Amino acid sequence: MQNQQDDKLITLKEASEALGLPIFKFYRAAKAGQIPTYRLFNSRKYVKLREIIEIIEKSKTSVGA
Repeated sequence: MQNQQDDKLITLKEASEALGLPIFKFYRAAKAGQIPTYRLFNSRKYVKLREIIEIIEKSKTSVGA
């Protein structure tokens, strides 16, 4: 079941803290267009945690097949 909080727009810093990953990785991925970002009224960039988690899940590789 999907958590409504995961669809809430959060800052890159908040996403970094929520997932325990370095902030620079989020800035780099956002700049490269690897993660979808949202700009509200020409302000800072926001992301949806659910979308980032989906991207991470899709990028998983199997080990030792």
